Amino acid sequence: MVCKQTTAGQRISFDFKAMPSLNKMLVMELARCDYITRNENIIAVGNSGTGKTHIGLGLGLAALFSVNASIHLSGNGQKGLAVGFITASALVHELLEARDEKRLLRLQKQLSKYSLLIIPSQACKHALPGSG
Repeated sequence: MVCKQTTAGQRISFDFKAMPSLNKMLVMELARCDYITRNENIIAVGNSGTGKTHIGLGLGLAALFSVNASIHLSGNGQKGLAVGFITASALVHELLEARDEKRLLRLQKQLSKYSLLIIPSQACKHALPGSG
């Protein structure tokens, strides 16, 4: 569920040639992560296989490597935001299980630790870290 933070200062790149219809200016603006500090949501809508999860993961990486120290400074001195990733079906399963086990508040507290939570309707197997 969690994307691990690595060393700060690394550059995130995105191949816009692979998706020529993508609004490059909008993606670059979102990669600055200002929407997170304003507590705004992003909802990507489109057909299956159009790159919504890929863009979400890219924005998640941008948040992990964010150099805006006023947003978040982790205990190990690395700058970046706490980012979570969970599919919608897995989140629903977690919520139902937490309700049944009377631990909804604990789950809510756990989820609230993330500055950015990426929730795709379903994730492509190859888009997830550690998957084939």
